[in-house]
Amino acid sequence: MKMKKQAFMLQPKSILGAILLLISVTSCVPLKKSVYLQENSSKKKVVKPGLGTPDSYRVQTNDNLFIRVFSAEETTNAFFNLSQANTYLNSEVAVDMGSYTVNENGEIDFPYVGKINVSDKTIPEIREIMQKVISEYDDQTSVFVKLVNRQITVLGEVNQPGRYSISKDHVTVFEAIGYAGDLTDYGNRKKVKIVRNVNGKKEVYIIDLTDRSLLLSDKYNLMPNDMVYVQPTNMVFGLKTMNLGVILSALSLSLGVYTTFYQ
Repeated sequence: MKMKKQAFMLQPKSILGAILLLISVTSCVPLKKSVYLQENSSKKKVVKPGLGTPDSYRVQTNDNLFIRVFSAEETTNAFFNLSQANTYLNSEVAVDMGSYTVNENGEIDFPYVGKINVSDKTIPEIREIMQKVISEYDDQTSVFVKLVNRQITVLGEVNQPGRYSISKDHVTVFEAIGYAGDLTDYGNRKKVKIVRNVNGKKEVYIIDLTDRSLLLSDKYNLMPNDMVYVQPTNMVFGLKTMNLGVILSALSLSLGVYTTFYQ
């Protein structure tokens, strides 16, 4: 009877091999699911002109606009630019002090001119409005307008989640992911969410980073205050939070006990 029981017992090496095989199978992500911008000829997307570009963003409440008036007349420069002409916008405090904040009524308060409505207008449109207003005082001027509180948030399965200030006008979703240190091994590249404020409402879009047609999508370029969320894949629960060294130590101990009492 004792010999029958031994006949059905698995050897320690067999148990260890089976467990390691299980870990490797359940913790690996197929290569095809981790490659960005794969060609998919079955998907053809038509993009509306102007969507997803920096100039298509419409200014909202609490946005900050840096406005600079250039003129050959020093008095005109001093008149409209005040002290903000020498302000370096390299921090949140500097941005607040050296720019114009859009109030809850969608207006900015410009010196010697008064309140100007800029809500729901693009930067080129605001530049045109400001140029027209300033030209009434001095027709030999040029007006520069820039949105200076460009920030994006990247959360979820990335190596360095957080909120990032962007100085450049043009930021793609891949650049945002690059700021966050790329996706982790458990990030779902086929279902990345972009949360965007559209006409005062939060809209959620799902993009596929492995699909090359993303380059033609109006979601490829991010807008100010967009949030990118990378959700985990369906096969990471449990093993993701477990330390591999701890797992192997426990297995080694278990096999040692097994060998001592059952061999």
